Amino acid sequence: MNQSPTTIDDSANEFIVLAKIKDIASGNRKIVQLEGEDYVLLAFEGEYYLLSNICPHAGYPLEAGSVIKTQIGPALRCPMHGYLFQLDDGALTYFTEGRCAGLRRIPLTQQGDDLGIIYPIK
Repeated sequence: MNQSPTTIDDSANEFIVLAKIKDIASGNRKIVQLEGEDYVLLAFEGEYYLLSNICPHAGYPLEAGSVIKTQIGPALRCPMHGYLFQLDDGALTYFTEGRCAGLRRIPLTQQGDDLGIIYPIK
């Protein structure tokens, strides 16, 4: 999990490869820097997600957070205070100290064995 972030420079409406599916499907996560912000690329039960890597509550990195099943779908748990953010849309669904914003979620695109985004992000 301790790997160098992938940095994306400005491009015009093109597919930018972020990772090979096999590398993320095996349970690994990858930190990607987009537009000056860190995002975590992860997989859960065959689905792939790209979410903000910093908890908006206290600024703690989420890359080491666990993914759990909730009644409304899988969620990423902040390892610092236990806040839960839905993988599908980044919405905050559980908090321990005070409400905060949800996480930004960026749609992923699959092309062959690659996972990526269409850039610029819309």
